[in-house]
Amino acid sequence: MREIHLMAQRPDAEVAALEGTFLRDDSYDFLVPQEPTAVYKPNGELLLKYLPGALSMSVVAPAYEELKKVKGDASNRGTAAGVRARRAVRGDGKRSNTTQVDKREAKHLVGVGSAIVGAFERSDARFPICRLTAFNLEHPEQFARAIPFFQEVDRVFKREVPERHQAQMERVQETHPAWVIHGTSFTTVTVNRAFRTGVHRDVGDLKEGFGVMTAMRAGNFEGCYLVFPAFRVAVDMRTRGVLLADVHQWHGNTELRGMPGQFQRISCVLYYRAKMRACKSPEEEVEIAK
Repeated sequence: MREIHLMAQRPDAEVAALEGTFLRDDSYDFLVPQEPTAVYKPNGELLLKYLPGALSMSVVAPAYEELKKVKGDASNRGTAAGVRARRAVRGDGKRSNTTQVDKREAKHLVGVGSAIVGAFERSDARFPICRLTAFNLEHPEQFARAIPFFQEVDRVFKREVPERHQAQMERVQETHPAWVIHGTSFTTVTVNRAFRTGVHRDVGDLKEGFGVMTAMRAGNFEGCYLVFPAFRVAVDMRTRGVLLADVHQWHGNTELRGMPGQFQRISCVLYYRAKMRACKSPEEEVEIAK
């Protein structure tokens, strides 16, 4: 595996000022090659590992067919959507803990999607219980057909960053199995369709774990590189590749260039949601709601 040891890092305050903005092709100096590569921060910690061709098409192809059907929009992605986020208003007129964007200010979200599959913890009055997402409840067979893909991604994670994988598995072992994607260290997957994210840091995932990402592509397009601006490093995720990265560092995508309707890019972010350990069994959650 090729190793890259970075020598410089931009100040966090300088990079934090980019929050919610879109990165350009001049936001990076180094594009990770299409070969197994590990990139280390100046302090010696792992920033990312990219493993192109790590997954077999026998699991990628069926997952692509199912995950491209996941519905959702990016209006709940806050600064990741590249627009100013506001706290959502609940039915009682009070502000909730979730954020959303004004779609009138987010014309670039037309045709893109971002949705969550798997499990989610209790949040606000609308979702007072731990639950499976709508996709799981409405399309359990489709989700089941994607599980071998999630499991193979998890095996790459375990092999390449075993200590972070073990940290997640310890939480999994403390979590009711109804909320865990069978045979993995994940509870949840964010599925993005042709979604260029603004600069953000991931929240809600287990900090002791690690970011696990893939992308499946069809048709012709350019760009949508994932950039870590503090380190001026970018990754071009391609079909069958797995990216393991510190997603608590600021990151975002470059422009996605292609003819609408002539391409598809489905990216997946797989993680353990940090609050899932507190969830009871599905039956007990229903009683809590009562």
